[in-house]
Amino acid sequence: MRFPPHGECADLLAEQMAAMGVEVTVSTEPPTARSPYTADPFTCPHGVSYWIEPTAAQLTRWAAEDLP
Repeated sequence: MRFPPHGECADLLAEQMAAMGVEVTVSTEPPTARSPYTADPFTCPHGVSYWIEPTAAQLTRWAAEDLP
């Protein structure tokens, strides 16, 4: 398996979520407030932890569609 350069990990995670139809923010900092969407961080192959959270725009779309 080929891993991306470390500098591309956050973008790759966001792109993979976008491919599933979910707009997210990806950060190395944990969220300041937990939400029902807060999950354990994802650790990239380089050992860095990333928190993946839906954006405010994504939450608005879900609310308008009566989803999660």
